[in-house]
Amino acid sequence: GSGPIASYMTNSLGWRLTTIIGSVLASAGLALSALAPNIPFLFLSAGILLGLGLGIIYLPRLDCITQYFDKKRPFVTGLAICGSGLGTFIFAPITQKLLDTLGWKSAMLAVSGICLGNGLFAFCFKPLEQVQVETNPEVYDKLNDDKKVKEEEEEEEEKKEKKPETKET
Repeated sequence: GSGPIASYMTNSLGWRLTTIIGSVLASAGLALSALAPNIPFLFLSAGILLGLGLGIIYLPRLDCITQYFDKKRPFVTGLAICGSGLGTFIFAPITQKLLDTLGWKSAMLAVSGICLGNGLFAFCFKPLEQVQVETNPEVYDKLNDDKKVKEEEEEEEEKKEKKPETKET
């Protein structure tokens, strides 16, 4: 699915822009579905475009949460994941009301507009400041020296194992 695409986009574009792009794709998929002339077109618009957009929206919000919380990370991540189910639970009667009052095409366009509004929440993702970690060159030198010593010892052991024993006659 969309996981590798969303991961690449999040790493290269950041949480905000990735969420906005996902919202636009999902919204476009819903809007095009309202205009679908046939079922194969609906498969492409709702199945691929909407699915890709929603998948792209999902990853940045979870990634964002894991960066902000340390001690309560499991609890907050659980809340975020529950939000998808809660949104589905709440949105089902809203969608039904839209269908009853507007018809399916207008309801799809209305849901498309709501989905596009999801991109506004991307602006709540405050980028974290990059922390520069100072490294101590002496520590790296010590690690490299220890590694070299270990490699030399392994080479000597290999030479001893390969050295043929001489027989005295």
